[in-house]
Amino acid sequence: MALRLICALTLAAAAASVSSPSPAFAAPNPFAVPVLVDQASAAHARMLEMRRAGDGRHRAVARIARQPQAFWMTGPERLGELRDYLARAKSSRRLALVVVYAVPGRDCGSHSAGGASDTARYLGLVRQVSRTLSSHRAAVILEPDAIAGADCLDAAGRQARYGQLSRAGRMLSAGGRAVYLDAGHSSWHDAQTMAVRLRASGVSRLRGFALNVSNHQTDTASIAYGQQLRRLLGGSTRFVIDSSRNGAGPAPEGAWCNPPGRRLGRAPRVSSLPGLDAFAWIKRPGESDGTCNGGPQAGRFSDSLALSLAR
Repeated sequence: MALRLICALTLAAAAASVSSPSPAFAAPNPFAVPVLVDQASAAHARMLEMRRAGDGRHRAVARIARQPQAFWMTGPERLGELRDYLARAKSSRRLALVVVYAVPGRDCGSHSAGGASDTARYLGLVRQVSRTLSSHRAAVILEPDAIAGADCLDAAGRQARYGQLSRAGRMLSAGGRAVYLDAGHSSWHDAQTMAVRLRASGVSRLRGFALNVSNHQTDTASIAYGQQLRRLLGGSTRFVIDSSRNGAGPAPEGAWCNPPGRRLGRAPRVSSLPGLDAFAWIKRPGESDGTCNGGPQAGRFSDSLALSLAR
């Protein structure tokens, strides 16, 4: 009798751990607190330079500089900048929005190639970031393109990546911090494929997922795709949409690297739609996708890209 009772209690606990949502799902929407408008951004610095020089184009760049945007944590060399960014957010009583972008094999060796050299160094960096975020009000976007772009890896490499992301998410979400695992965009993989990959990467322990980071899909398409993913993941998961550069929708033939003719999208704001926490500017408009279509190195600010988006 006692053995049967112990088994029943064990099975019930196991079932609860599977069916009960992560505490992060039920926590208040972190974007209820506005994201910091960072006056140390490249766009803000360029706006000031133009204004001092009497260059009237500073008004267009101001449309970017005066919006809250994410800080991209791309390697250990940026830890000092991250601390400064968090200090500015804390003193302003604003939310820090941090993108962790350093997974081994980042961007499949393309324009944003780099990242940590191996799993141990990657998880060591993530541990440092998690400790740095402690005592700060922050939300984290975890590894843009890492899941959707895993097709460049063989089967063993994909499983290793899902394990890396799962462990990284667990560290970053310590204490209930809101972490959104990147899920690509609506024109990359079908929802069923992406839901399987998100589960394998530990999304059930996080607040949710992020869509359209560094891409140009419309808000309407992203909302529909996000709701499909939520249903496949059990309905409790939350998500955010990057609306920074989708004002004109996707470029012809799905071009993504500095495509011409794109526009700034919806300004960052908290959302009241089911499951959608916020529209956010995760990719910083004006910062290059890479050395394509006349752009500089990935992540570098470009006047021509910024002005094209802002006009």
